[in-house]
Amino acid sequence: MSTVFISHATTDAEFAHRLADDLQRLGVQVWIAPESIRPGESWVRAIERGLAESSHMVVVLTPAALESPWVKKETEVAIARERRGLIQVIPLALDVQPWEVPPLLSSYQMVSFRPDYDVGLSHLADILSVRVTPLEPVSPPRRGPPYSILPVRPAVGAIALVAALLIGGAVFLAIQGGKLAVLPPALPGMVYVPAGEFIMGSDEGDSTEQPVHTVYLDAFYIDKTEVTNVQVAQFLNEQGNQEEGGVTWLDIGDEGCLITESGGQYQPKSGYSDHPVVEVSWYGARAYCQWTGKRLPTEAEWEKAARGTDGWTYPWGEGIDCDHAQYSGCGGRTVPVGSKPKGASPYGALDMAGNVWEWVADWYDEGYYVTSQESNPRGPPSGDWRVIRGGSWYNEEAHVCAAHRYGYPPGFGIGFTGFRCAR
Repeated sequence: MSTVFISHATTDAEFAHRLADDLQRLGVQVWIAPESIRPGESWVRAIERGLAESSHMVVVLTPAALESPWVKKETEVAIARERRGLIQVIPLALDVQPWEVPPLLSSYQMVSFRPDYDVGLSHLADILSVRVTPLEPVSPPRRGPPYSILPVRPAVGAIALVAALLIGGAVFLAIQGGKLAVLPPALPGMVYVPAGEFIMGSDEGDSTEQPVHTVYLDAFYIDKTEVTNVQVAQFLNEQGNQEEGGVTWLDIGDEGCLITESGGQYQPKSGYSDHPVVEVSWYGARAYCQWTGKRLPTEAEWEKAARGTDGWTYPWGEGIDCDHAQYSGCGGRTVPVGSKPKGASPYGALDMAGNVWEWVADWYDEGYYVTSQESNPRGPPSGDWRVIRGGSWYNEEAHVCAAHRYGYPPGFGIGFTGFRCAR
């Protein structure tokens, strides 16, 4: 008999429970929160158990679900189990368009419940190999407030976790050591990259990307998008355009610079506020990150955030077009940050292929991978150039691959180099 785990956002509970009731009437066992949580069982352990006991996982896709860290991480765990033949993942499209579906689920055939719920239920029943028979109208059961019907007082940790969810607290789940783990709270404008190993380098690219090797990194955060002109203008208005390394932080005099200065005040050129900053030196990028309480990412951190743990060529997988990245042939200029959502990395970082090259913390060494550390590498101890990553609007597809690496003098600001920060 099938057991179906239903993953849904809190705001979609009414629909999810209607679906659960209908599946149960068809003889399908259902795992759904909070009913399926055992008295005293922690929230995380309950979800882990539910997925382990289920033959299918239905994920209810709505705008709220796309923003839910719970739904995202439950889906990640289920897909990891699916790859081992332990469960089948079934995305259920309720109020989302095909282009809104996250990369994690974009290759799946959706079961649509709009506009006809009964048609969707019949389709789902076919997948589950159960028969839909006409039912007498049944009044839906009265339900109390979400998460208030546990028969006994759960452990303090579970209460805190559920309370955080109910009041909008930022609680996340991740796969760590094959288990679900509670992650630190979300940081505005940043995405979380959990600790673990990933594949770094490529056999398909330049010799500087070789040898392919496995790297372990501690957990970190990285900016979801590249730093914009308006953000850097605010920084310069407070700190001034200081000189460091023999150059100013921003090459304000270059015609390619998208920030202007008048009377000591800096502002973006018209129409470019939300474009990535360019003409910024490595020193300027580092100074901005420090000003915000962050730092530049290491080269290894940048690559993991861009490609995930499966060794993808691009942040979204394989193949490239102008819907996914801003590179050569896609307009000949920068575009507003975040305007290519189809190009999101596995962790949700945007514009990590194209738009602008991005400074990272490391010194550049063409042969560094031969001797680099296996755990938390920080780059060579010294050098003449700093690493840049990601390619730009000016570059061809080979240069916007996640593994591609290059170096520039740290005082070298140009019209296709920017940055993002990490913590």
